[in-house]
Amino acid sequence: MQALYHEASAIDAAELALSGSYLYTVQAFQDYLRHLNPGGMLAITRWVTLPPRDVLKLFSTGVPAMENTGVTQPFRRLVLIRGWKAATLLIKNGEFDDADIAALGSFCRARSFDVGYYPGMQAAEANRSNVLEGPYFFQAARALLSPGRDTFWARYKFDVRPATDDKPYFFHFFKWRSLPEFLALKGRGGLPLLEWGYPILIATLLQATLTAMALILFLLW
Repeated sequence: MQALYHEASAIDAAELALSGSYLYTVQAFQDYLRHLNPGGMLAITRWVTLPPRDVLKLFSTGVPAMENTGVTQPFRRLVLIRGWKAATLLIKNGEFDDADIAALGSFCRARSFDVGYYPGMQAAEANRSNVLEGPYFFQAARALLSPGRDTFWARYKFDVRPATDDKPYFFHFFKWRSLPEFLALKGRGGLPLLEWGYPILIATLLQATLTAMALILFLLW
């Protein structure tokens, strides 16, 4: 089995929001998949953030990447597993069969991993070891594999649309419409949910603009 593996560093995503990364674009995923031998797998691990962001964006990227390479049923080629602090997305050059699923279940049970998604998975199988309030990853995976994924992207509190080579900002999750809600939750710890990179950029631009205008008016006076 051929595998490509990339584990991202633990740098805070807020610091990376303004930095482009061509490792995580749809076009990059297409290149990775083209280099896989039959039965080979692409494995990418990201830190788990809650509410989910990074992992859902990975999943969002994998689906159109497969569709663009001619895969008609991407849901048969995806597996997502989750530990306490990290999650791994597997994309196979071929369909996951019963033997693969059995091996996946044994691996997760032995190491107390949670299954986030595999072909044919039921909701009751999710969220067993590292328990969250709900099976968020499974629910999101089902939504991202459905015809209504555009609606999911639009309604989700964070921007988890896939990055592309013309917009390679994988770590940009900020949505302006979510800002009032997070600010209203500041008394209950809502401010850490903000991806501060983008608002800081806008604040810096406003500050620079006001300073420039003040200096220009001062010189004119």
